[in-house]
Formats: sequence, C-alpha cells, structure tokens
Amino acid sequence: MTGAGISTAAGIPDFRTPGTGLYDNLAKYDLPFPEAVFDIEYFRRKPEPFFELAKELFPGAFAPTYCHHFIKVLAQENRLLRCYTQNIDTLERVAGLTDDHVVEAHGSFFSATCVGRGYNEDESLERRYFGSTTNSSPSSSSSNNKNGKPAQKRHPKLTEPTPRRPGCGRRYPLDYIRASLRANEIPTCASPRCAGVVKPDITFFGEQLPARFHAGLAADFAAADALVVVGTSLQVHPFAGLVARVARNVPRLLINREVVGTRETGFRPMAGAFEFGGGRDALFLGDCDDGCRRLAALLGLEEKVRDAMARQEGRAVFGVEEEESEGQEGAGKVDDFAPSSPVGVSLLDHYFKDLKL
Repeated sequence: MTGAGISTAAGIPDFRTPGTGLYDNLAKYDLPFPEAVFDIEYFRRKPEPFFELAKELFPGAFAPTYCHHFIKVLAQENRLLRCYTQNIDTLERVAGLTDDHVVEAHGSFFSATCVGRGYNEDESLERRYFGSTTNSSPSSSSSNNKNGKPAQKRHPKLTEPTPRRPGCGRRYPLDYIRASLRANEIPTCASPRCAGVVKPDITFFGEQLPARFHAGLAADFAAADALVVVGTSLQVHPFAGLVARVARNVPRLLINREVVGTRETGFRPMAGAFEFGGGRDALFLGDCDDGCRRLAALLGLEEKVRDAMARQEGRAVFGVEEEESEGQEGAGKVDDFAPSSPVGVSLLDHYFKDLKL
C-alpha cells in the first residue's frame, strides 16, 4: 500500500505535510477551501483551478523514485501480489508496473472521461463541508435553515448557479489532456453535441472509487502473506482501512516519516490498528526511499533496484549514494529497525528476507 510519500523525492508534494503539503499551498487558486480542488461538485462548477494545478502535477515532468523501482523489482522477482496506491501520478506505470500489478485506488491521469459541466444550485458544497444548508437566494430574509438553526452564510465563491450539462462518458487518453494543457485550454469533449469537460480519471471527493479497486480486494488481502505500507497518512478511507484486511498472523511493515495507523493516532477500525512492539508490526521512521533501501538490502535486491533505475529511459541512477560511511546505513532514520528495539532487524529477517511477498 503506497501513498504520496513515495513520490515526494520525485518533487511531487504530498497533501498534508504542514508548510510543504499541497493543501497548504493552494492560495493562488482562490479556492473556498483546499479540498475543493479535488471535489467533483466544485470541479463541475469551476474546473479551471484543477487544470491549473494539473499542469504542475501532470505525468512526464517527474521520474520514478527508488520506492517505485523497488516495487517494480518485487514484481519482477514474483514477490509482489499487488500494489494498491493512492497516488494519481502514474509513476508506478512509468517504473514499469503493469495493470496486473497496480491498483490505482484513487484513479490516475492515465485516462480521462467526459463528465459534462455545471451543477445544480441545490447540490450544496456548503452543506457537505460546513454542516448546514444555506439560503438559496441572497435576498432571502430568513436567518434560519430548515432545522431552525442559524443558516451559515453562503460562500461568495459558490453563489453562482451553474446549470448541469451531463457528460457523454466518452473516454480519452492521457495525451488528449496533455495537449489541452499545453495550449492553456480546458479539455473539452470532441463530440460537437456535447462539449463537456474532459476530466482525468482521478477519483474526486464525492465520486465512487474505481471498480478495479473493489474487484480483487477481498481475494488479494486474504492471499497476502506480508503487507508493506509506505508513505501514507492513513487518513483517507476506505483505502486506510485496508491495513486491517490481512489476516492477524500476517506481518505488517510501515515505512513513513511519522507514526500513523495506531490507536493513539485515532486510527479506525481500532481492531486493525498497528501495534508496534508487539511482535507482528514493524516500523521504519524516516524517508520512504531510505526505508525501501533498507528492505531491499534485507531481501538481497539492492543491485537489481539500482539496475532498474539505471535502465529508466533518459535517466541516470539518482537518489542512490554509491558509497556509505561505515556504520552510517540508515543513520538518523531508524526507529524500530534498531537491533535493541523489540521489533528489530531480527523480526524483519524472519518475516521478510526469505518470504515470498
């Protein structure tokens, strides 16, 4: 299971890191609230902010990280059952993972669909995000909503009704979106009777997850004999809840900059939370690439990962130090990998080194 943390080394910001995360740096898009940039209702009203952001995140500007190549090597070695990712950047595909190995839980830029444009005024973003219905007319004299509670003021950026034009559902490749963005245009449907907005097949807030996500989920997590979770806040459900889907005797490893997924961090369901120090769950606190290097070393795959990176078209080996000072491997990055820890190297040797992932 992977999240935005595996792509930060490629230059793509994650979503929630204070100061550098995507949601902390959206002021220039004049949004009513940060999440609106990925909200389907707001997109149908005003798609321009998303496509401005898409220019910065669009595939082709970034190269896969060590994490991506490590996952690809696991697949080559027949040690990967599936990679479930929250990421929309398609870097798993760029690294060489096939459709059979990757499940893009929140969709991706890889394809696009005509979704139409506009949304009815009674489809209220304010109701969903701010917890109450609002007056439908600026001239309304009523100060209460239908529940008798004071109505919240309608956000000025969401006041204009936008009549709904349903999309035709026509599918488009990634290059269709790319060409429109290069021309500083909003991608629109080529059908003359439609002209709806063409949206990348990214799962926005308010949309159902792709059918692919649900299709093999039960079988995959029942068959898994190890679970590695890398670079995710485990805050967005239903993806976050997948950590609880493996059997209770299946070892789990979290590689992340901070501890997540525990009862202490408010994870739900509590029965599936990580319990570090209990013998089953292991933790690497630090950079995702460093954690994957550590795991690659335990699996004896370092050279193969380096080779995979070197073969990346148009890219030299990057993000890998050819020499490490003696005794400095993972220095400053290791938490539960420390030999003195109750969940240490011996656990990882036992569970991961000779295991067919």
